[in-house]
Amino acid sequence: MDPIDDYDLLPQEERLTKRLALFKNYKLEQFREELINWPTSKKQQYINDITILIDPVHRETYKIGRNKWFMLCAFKKAMEADLEPKDQQVIIEQIPEIIENFQPSPLNEQSNIIIDPIQSSIILEPILEFEIANDMEQHTSNKRKSDQEIKNINSKRLNNNQSLEIPSTWLPWTNNLMKPMAILTCDSSHEALFEQIVNLTNEGELLLEMVNGIHKTKNGVKIICFDNESLNNSINNITNIINNIKIDKIKPKLPKIKIQRVPFKESTAETILNKLISMNPFLRNEFTSVHRLFIDQKGSKDIILNVSPAVRSLIQERMGLINAGLSSIRAKDFFEIAYCTNCHELTHYKGSCSNQTRCRFCGGSHSFKFCAEKSNKEKICCSTCGIKGHFPITSTCLPFMKKIEIEASKVEFSYQYLMF
Repeated sequence: MDPIDDYDLLPQEERLTKRLALFKNYKLEQFREELINWPTSKKQQYINDITILIDPVHRETYKIGRNKWFMLCAFKKAMEADLEPKDQQVIIEQIPEIIENFQPSPLNEQSNIIIDPIQSSIILEPILEFEIANDMEQHTSNKRKSDQEIKNINSKRLNNNQSLEIPSTWLPWTNNLMKPMAILTCDSSHEALFEQIVNLTNEGELLLEMVNGIHKTKNGVKIICFDNESLNNSINNITNIINNIKIDKIKPKLPKIKIQRVPFKESTAETILNKLISMNPFLRNEFTSVHRLFIDQKGSKDIILNVSPAVRSLIQERMGLINAGLSSIRAKDFFEIAYCTNCHELTHYKGSCSNQTRCRFCGGSHSFKFCAEKSNKEKICCSTCGIKGHFPITSTCLPFMKKIEIEASKVEFSYQYLMF
């Protein structure tokens, strides 16, 4: 193979074309002999280029067929593996058999290949241990790695993968996790209960431990503490003095993700979820469930899933990519925020709206359908906040982002990015 310096300065398209031509003529025997002696910089450059080539976006451009794609994935994985030369040779000898015996998953009838570059690496990880996970026939009786070990390996690989760029629509974010809290109610009014707790505390008859706040709300008296132990102790102290107190502890919500335009024929929430899990094994978790399924008049399907914090982290490491057969879909974070598509206020939904229709383009008192300014970008005005230059429910709308901030604080997850 030509020295790496010959291609470093070439434009990406020309460089990839030349390197792909070299791989087409590259024999396994030659690869086995040369790989051991390759410098680290050369390995890394080829790993980066192969990562681009196996991406679904570029695969069709460079006319990479099923076997060639799988071979490139195997080459990439072998170069990434930090193994002894003897072990590398055994791995390379397994590649032709793996390709020859590869069969499509019976759960994935739409596709006879897996084209997601990240999904391919999840499958190729067990190949390095001489086995194929779940929907491929096992080639050995060696002990399988635990799910946690595989998750750790994949997380490390994704964190080190410089070719996966953070989507430009993602918003850097930090949020404080929700503090332990509870709603207290009794037979008397909420106001009377609130006054009674405040007076007893001020007089020293009631001890509230590590309290962050106590508030009167329409649902009762909310008490917030810094930790669960303090909350439990404070509740016990209150119930020992005040009778007939009802306690409702508020638990943080699970993260929710939205997957839009799911390209499946299935039309029920359960069958769509099962198919997503079969194509994305990392989604398999006791907390993964369907929150809501939308099917519009044209048959387009959007599904919202409850996921565990661990699964939400994995989705972020995958840059939001969810495998969906012949394509990959980017998942988005979902928060329960009331939004009216008629007047664009953030307090109710269209079904209960009694306000006049407002245009989502210019903010005028008319429907977008009849807007005379929709071809003039200078007239864009948010009908939620009244500020020019952006549309409703976008990251530049301050009232909307305030709602996001409130809802994110109720989730049992510390966000690094909001996937928009």
